Amino acid sequence: MLKFYYKEEKDAIVITGVEGITDNIVKIPSVINGKSVKEIGPECFQNIKGIKSIEIPNTVVKIGKWAFGNCSDLQEMSIPDTVEVIGRNAFSYCTSLRCVHLPEELKEIGKSIFSGCSKLKDIVIPKSVTQIGWYAFVDCKSLDSIHIPDKIVEIGGAAFKGCTNLKTIHIPSKVKLIDWHAFEACKSLESIEVEDENENYSSIDGVLYDKSQQTLIYYPINKGESFEIPKKVKRIQENGFWGSINLKEIIIPESMQCIGDHAFNGSALVSIEMSDKVKIGQWAFSGCKDLEKVTITGDGKNGLNGLEPLRKGILNNKLQYFSGSSFAFDFLLSVDQKGQLALMYCKGQVKYNTISQKTYENYISSHIDDIILELIHEDSLEGLHYLARTNKIDPHKIDVFIEEANTSRSIKVLAFLMEYKNENVYNQDIDDPLSLD
Repeated sequence: MLKFYYKEEKDAIVITGVEGITDNIVKIPSVINGKSVKEIGPECFQNIKGIKSIEIPNTVVKIGKWAFGNCSDLQEMSIPDTVEVIGRNAFSYCTSLRCVHLPEELKEIGKSIFSGCSKLKDIVIPKSVTQIGWYAFVDCKSLDSIHIPDKIVEIGGAAFKGCTNLKTIHIPSKVKLIDWHAFEACKSLESIEVEDENENYSSIDGVLYDKSQQTLIYYPINKGESFEIPKKVKRIQENGFWGSINLKEIIIPESMQCIGDHAFNGSALVSIEMSDKVKIGQWAFSGCKDLEKVTITGDGKNGLNGLEPLRKGILNNKLQYFSGSSFAFDFLLSVDQKGQLALMYCKGQVKYNTISQKTYENYISSHIDDIILELIHEDSLEGLHYLARTNKIDPHKIDVFIEEANTSRSIKVLAFLMEYKNENVYNQDIDDPLSLD
């Protein structure tokens, strides 16, 4: 037999629990002991299985926190217009919930109210709502569209995080705050559009900026593969490009002053071009596993400390070539990376500009013996041919290199070095002690 537990408060009843549920539809009474049921208390129906629909009477004005949390079989919910307050996590992890009717005079979508409702697809935010709380719709993976009403002034952090089917977001004119991570991990998101009348935010081609367009706030995860940041932009906000699964190439303008923490964390970047003037936040490029090319311009006089996180965060074994200033080469690369690039340079596999070509040449000259030995081990005739053409192989050390090639059983390299010795050692002009000259 269905039984409700409750407590009396003056002229009101607060439902505190329920037992004896045998039907998949539960109807909450409007009156108990002659008093109106005004509130569904915290955790009242939490974790109850088998309920598919709950009818709430129009006497109720408040729904407590976690009131229906983890009711995993609950499929639909109609909340009467009399309800003024819905507590945090009220419907969290109702994983079968598909549609909800919210009261017309509701002022706030509370914190985590629909978090984890993975099948929620049909919901209309009332026009009266002014605030969407933190984590309000986190991991609502079936939600493919949402209308944010005109009175909204604040969108809480991670409010739509993990809404993997959302493709577009429209920001109305009165929004004053979009907190961090609001649209994080929205893997289908292609565009964020802001009304022109908004005094705090703006958008260009679906990318979110502040009103002055000097701060890039968020680049939708599912946007294009290549992006050139507008020259007006001076700052990338924290997490601005976080997890951009399609973004492979980014050009950062000379105007850029600061790249925020975790800005490109986990993105699909293959190529970066930026000035050494920019200050880079912690972990800004961490997790960029596909990064192959870094181009840094400038002489290194402006951003030495700012580039330290770049050195720690992104350069890895997939880096194919590096171009930019001698400062960038000297500061950013480890000893192993410099050696790898020097070898690739000798083989003609490195692209460079005038400044870095000289840098490569200087590095090779100061590490020539190690580079020759490594080329021998790699059986690289291309690299050795380059060093021979540029007169970088010391004839006086040729026997050492020949012995190494013989030990390594590099037949082609051994033949090349023997020929080099014949041409550059035996044919040298040697003073004749019997000469009368």
